[in-house]
Amino acid sequence: MTRPLEYIRYDKDLTTHPLAIYNTLTWQEKTVSILVSMLFVLQPFEAFDQRVAVFALAFVGVLILIIHKKDCRIGFKQCAVCIGLLCIPGVLSIFNTHDIEETTKFILGVPVLYLAGVSIYSLLSNVRAKNIVVFIIVCTSIFWLLDSCLQYFSGHDVFGIPLVISKLGSIEKIKVTGPFNGSAHMGTLLTVTLPVVLVWLSRYGKAVILIYITLLAFIIMLTGKRTEWITLLLALSLFFLWDRRLWKLALFLVIPSLLISSVIAINTSPYMQKRFNQFISIPSDHDGWNSKLSGRINLYETGLNMGSKNPITGVGAKAYESAYQEYRLSGYRFRTKKTWTLHAHHPWITVFAETGSVGILFLVGLIVFMFTLTIRSIRGLDLRRYPWFISFLLILNPINSMPPLFKTWWIPIVLLVIIAHITDVEQENKKISFMD
Repeated sequence: MTRPLEYIRYDKDLTTHPLAIYNTLTWQEKTVSILVSMLFVLQPFEAFDQRVAVFALAFVGVLILIIHKKDCRIGFKQCAVCIGLLCIPGVLSIFNTHDIEETTKFILGVPVLYLAGVSIYSLLSNVRAKNIVVFIIVCTSIFWLLDSCLQYFSGHDVFGIPLVISKLGSIEKIKVTGPFNGSAHMGTLLTVTLPVVLVWLSRYGKAVILIYITLLAFIIMLTGKRTEWITLLLALSLFFLWDRRLWKLALFLVIPSLLISSVIAINTSPYMQKRFNQFISIPSDHDGWNSKLSGRINLYETGLNMGSKNPITGVGAKAYESAYQEYRLSGYRFRTKKTWTLHAHHPWITVFAETGSVGILFLVGLIVFMFTLTIRSIRGLDLRRYPWFISFLLILNPINSMPPLFKTWWIPIVLLVIIAHITDVEQENKKISFMD
């Protein structure tokens, strides 16, 4: 007899999966859970290189492929397709690269990403292990927000990291970074993973969701970054759009809470008031827009120039900075290595500049592949069931200045989001098919 959906959804028998690193919470699972969690938890610590965790996951991935070499695993193939669509254009760009060293490093990293993806997939295929990873992400996000509040109101966070205060004319420039000592990564990570956190918090009621959104909006405003604010609004729009039962919550509680958080942040910081006035102003010329976007127009136009003059394969994967001097437009500044001109500060423009039209075509292919997996799933395009897919859309939002996909600190998050969605689709399909 067919059992009710609500019973199937939380069936204990479904918390393990035959494709997991198996024997229910073995030392392998515990180890990989720690490594996957490190991709998010240790982001604030500059001393920790994200490549360490990725290489460790890749090593586990080798063991998994050896142990299961006779098995046909659809998830492993899907991981291979995603990594291929992400990385093949970068491999092809070697023939026209302006920085052979950086592009070669990129190519050598491709199999590492795939092996790490295999390891992440094998872990997240176990629902229990996946829930643990999500729980750790939620707890870490809440800690970062509370730590940021402490930093703003007391002048330093629990690690002793001070509030960033500098002079901007006669106004104090105040910037909240939480445990991210001077880095602007916190807002990006919190907003991109917001859909996943909200789904987890929803089990405790709408009030908890509202409190978290209000606190996040307040901190995002104090980070002083437009990108994070736009990503926050888009994340909330996509999250609430797919469930009519939540429309009233969004309309009568979430939107007012965003407004209240913004007003409080602006009124408690003259610098935020200045930033808000700049945000709502509409420039009338090129220089005005360039100033409004912190010089990014120069970077965008230079990247588009690279791609247009190298339309097939671009200037080479990770070669944007090396090619900047040659392709920058007249009057544009060039800064030394490891600084502002390292990339185009936009994922799509960076892909076009470094891998050309081939890169754009493959990136569109990745989006189509992920959409196809979602639409053909049992749930269809019900993004409330697939919060990781919302995160994927936020990462590739073309109207926002998100980080390039292959930044060292960012690519592990991109990989985690893609693989987590693949396992979400697989698990939802199995829950429903179990009823038949």
